[in-house]
Amino acid sequence: MKESHRLRIERHLAEFAAWRASGLTLQAFVQQRGEELSVWRARLTWERRWQQMLAGTYQKPTAQKQTTAFVKAIAQQGQAPTQTHPRQNPAPNPNPTPAQDSVCIELSTPQHPDLQARIHWPIQHIAHSSAWLREVLA
Repeated sequence: MKESHRLRIERHLAEFAAWRASGLTLQAFVQQRGEELSVWRARLTWERRWQQMLAGTYQKPTAQKQTTAFVKAIAQQGQAPTQTHPRQNPAPNPNPTPAQDSVCIELSTPQHPDLQARIHWPIQHIAHSSAWLREVLA
């Protein structure tokens, strides 16, 4: 840690200690000093991390693994689509399904982008499909 950074952290921590020792509310203490309350609140969110940095015990948080799936619903007019993922370049379907209004739901996860599920639901069964999705994705 740079010396200037360490000195700035120590100065802020000393100011926090002075505020707590004063017995005043944060708002009253900040008004006495003629400073912005929002600046103090923002600095206070860093207090614990700054203490850990000075003690040498601070560890940067790691990115959380995304465990939720991405759901995309597309309203389809006319026949149900037969196209798969664009990279797979499918052959045209010689026997298309009868024309009907449907909803296409695509499911995929960031961990396995090549594994996808595509479900076509007729519009008249949309209430059933939304209940099923709530149950499955809950």
